Amino acid sequence: MMVKGTTVKTAGFTVKMATIHTDSAQRDSQFDGRIMDVATYPDGTFALTKPIVLAPLPAAGTIKTYSATGNLTLHGQTRSVTFPSRRS
Repeated sequence: MMVKGTTVKTAGFTVKMATIHTDSAQRDSQFDGRIMDVATYPDGTFALTKPIVLAPLPAAGTIKTYSATGNLTLHGQTRSVTFPSRRS
């Protein structure tokens, strides 16, 4: 993540898909194999494509919601997504 002043200019993350686990070994096996094919697509990634302007900063104790827009890549497919992000 790179923040300049009160703007998030760039951000991204990578998740090793094989590290995602639930409370069910059977479900995890389906996720790793048939659903996400983690052997072929080991990583999920997100890269911010639109800066996030944080100004004006919220007062102490106030929670503000911002939108994060970027490219999400899962199972070899990339889609533009927007999701809420909160800051207090």
